[in-house]
Amino acid sequence: MAERILIVGAGMAGLAAALALGRDGREVTLVERDGPPPDLPPDALLTGWQRPGALQLRHSHGFFGRLRNLLRERYPDLYQQLLAAGARERTFADGLPPWMRPAYRARRGDEEMTGLYCRRATLERVLHRYVEAQPGVVLHTACRAVGLRTRQADGRLAVAGIVVRRGDDAAGEAAEMPIDCDTLIDAGGLRSPFAGWLRERGAAIDEERHATGILYFTRFYRLRAGCVEPDGRGHPRVGDLGYLKFGIFPADGGTFSLTLVVPTVERELAALRHPHLFERACRALPLLAAWSERGDPLTGVFALGGQDNLWRRFVVGGRPAALGYFAAGEAAVRANPLYGSGCSLTFTHAHLLADVLAGTSDPLARVLRFDALGQEVLYPFYRSTLRRDRESQRRARHTAAGDCPPRRRERAARLVVERGLTPAMRGDLTVRRAVFRDMHLLEAPGRALRRPRVALRILWFLLRGRRHAAPFALPPLGPGRGEMRRLLGLGLAGPAPDQTVP
Repeated sequence: MAERILIVGAGMAGLAAALALGRDGREVTLVERDGPPPDLPPDALLTGWQRPGALQLRHSHGFFGRLRNLLRERYPDLYQQLLAAGARERTFADGLPPWMRPAYRARRGDEEMTGLYCRRATLERVLHRYVEAQPGVVLHTACRAVGLRTRQADGRLAVAGIVVRRGDDAAGEAAEMPIDCDTLIDAGGLRSPFAGWLRERGAAIDEERHATGILYFTRFYRLRAGCVEPDGRGHPRVGDLGYLKFGIFPADGGTFSLTLVVPTVERELAALRHPHLFERACRALPLLAAWSERGDPLTGVFALGGQDNLWRRFVVGGRPAALGYFAAGEAAVRANPLYGSGCSLTFTHAHLLADVLAGTSDPLARVLRFDALGQEVLYPFYRSTLRRDRESQRRARHTAAGDCPPRRRERAARLVVERGLTPAMRGDLTVRRAVFRDMHLLEAPGRALRRPRVALRILWFLLRGRRHAAPFALPPLGPGRGEMRRLLGLGLAGPAPDQTVP
């Protein structure tokens, strides 16, 4: 009898799990609380697809090499469908500054550092339809999990299935029904109720949460007729001014998005949710101004905050929370979306689970192995996110207070980045390759940069001083905090009383 796998949630984690498991002769059932992607043009899909379970659907996305390579290698037909839907690639060579291009010679591994760019809604619709067409997968939408069914197996808690509710609660027409399964995959994201249900049954779950400390704002544009996208001349598409971060994200169908990110300490900058202030800020940032001047807005400004980092372990003291239960994606791990690793790590997590389920049928061995792989493969990326968040939060506090970092260690680290790493990355192909391998999540965080050859080249730039590094310095990213506040009409006062961001 084929193993019955039930996946709760058809977002990125659920679709990835169904994709990985649906071809192996198993019975895979997906249940999703939101409705299916509507048959709308791509521009209308962005706002017309109601996804309260995926608030980040309407924010900027770029998909790193780790995800792009997985899709291209394992699902070439799906990858071609994404390209046909307008997704586009950006290779390592595409991003080289003009002064690096004459000396560039492709090397093995360069092709792995290729990003994929499109709107999240476009990607999810293609994935949704592709997964739904798989012969081993049954997908139920507008179907909410409202209860967990468990049993005892050899003295341990084990899942037996769930209770779902279908229909319109408001109209009083909802109907509840049980669904049995052998294996339950929780892909319900941050709002998943399963951890709470398991705790009610006495399960021990380790959990840590850390605030990201940011609010972010996104607006989508269509490139104006007769205009071409700015070349950028090798300048970065992201920047950090301490009080404000920004990013440029090309997308499908001649569209792009601009994102502004502010630390929560800069509470008055929550006003960037207003389109006229968002546009004013973009025009004050030279790299963004080159894009906003060539685009017509497609949407208003989408705002999002309160997205904590999350790490959950469902094995405590060697004892699983429940046999047959696996949390995938953001139900188990969530890293600050600012760094763009979420979808790549989610797909990695789902495919690790598929490998575990294929490798053994022993329920206890499966749970223990999946937990161990999460610690080995994903946890280093999560810890790296926390470190970057702490550094950003400290810098934001000091920028708001108008002082310098008090710690000698922090000042030294910033000096190494500004006079060593940054110019080396823009002037030395060996260092640039290491930076991009790190960015594309192709190795454990920081490993490529710690290689002796790379570290020595960064040190060489640092020791040569400002004059040598000057040709490779970043262009001016934008005005200081005080000037930006004046441009936005916020005055020079400190942080305002707290404001709620939807």
